[in-house]
Amino acid sequence: MLLAAIASLASGRPSDKLIDILSLVSHFDDASLVAISYWASYPNPQAPEMVLTDLDRAQTEAVQLAPDERDALFTWLNHGGRQKLFALGVSDAQIGPCQKLIDQKSCQTTAVASPVSGGGGARNLALRLMPADPESGVELDRGFAMLSPPATFVDCIAFHNISNKTMAAITFTYRMVDATGRLFVAGSNILVGSFGPGARIAAPQPATLSGSSPGDASQKPANCWSKILDGSAPLPPGAAIIVDVASVTFEDGTHWSR
Repeated sequence: MLLAAIASLASGRPSDKLIDILSLVSHFDDASLVAISYWASYPNPQAPEMVLTDLDRAQTEAVQLAPDERDALFTWLNHGGRQKLFALGVSDAQIGPCQKLIDQKSCQTTAVASPVSGGGGARNLALRLMPADPESGVELDRGFAMLSPPATFVDCIAFHNISNKTMAAITFTYRMVDATGRLFVAGSNILVGSFGPGARIAAPQPATLSGSSPGDASQKPANCWSKILDGSAPLPPGAAIIVDVASVTFEDGTHWSR
C-alpha cells in the first residue's frame, strides 16, 4: 500500500487514499474533528487496533500514507493550513469546506453549502473531485453542485485534456452521500464534443445559472447537467457530491474506462 502511495506521488497527483481521508474528515462532527486533530499532534500517531468508525478508518489510512502526504495531512490537521496539500495537487474541492476546528482563520473555499445569489433558495453543495486515472487523459480542475427548489440537482465540471489525443466523449459519474458516507443518489453524465490536447473546459459560476430554471437544459453549458430528485425525500445531513471520470472515447477510435 505504501508503494502505491509513493507511485501516486511520483505521478504528480494525490493518492486515492489521501482523497478518501479528506472526504471522511469533511463529514466529521465536531467531536471527531477534535479527536483526529489531537491524535495528529502526537509525536508518533498509531492506527487503532480495530476499525469501527470513520474516525478509526481515517487514522488507519493516514499512517499508511507516503511521508510527504502524511506530513501535508498532519500539518493541516494541526492547524498549519492547506498549502502543503495544495502542493501535492489536492484542490479545495477535494479537501472540502473550511473546518473551523482545523483550518486557519484565513481559510476560504467555495465548497461550503451556502445560498446562491439570485437562486430563489438555491444552495451550493460540497463537491469532491476524485483524482482521475492519468491514462484517461482527463484532469478534473474544479466545479460546483447545487440544489434548486423544489428538488433539482445541478452539477458543472471543469476539466482539461492532458493527453496527446482528441477526446470525443467523456462519462462522469456522481454520487450524493450523507455525512456518514451513505449513498443517497448516483448517476452518470456524458459530455460529447471535440476536445483537443490541452483543451480546458471551464465551469460557469453558480450565480449565472441560478437566475434561470435549473431544469432547462437550454440554459446550461454542455458540461453542466441537471436531475430531478425525489422531492419528498429530505436532503441528507452533510450532503456532498463525489465526481469521478468513468470512461473516455477518443476520436481515433480508442477507448479508456475505469
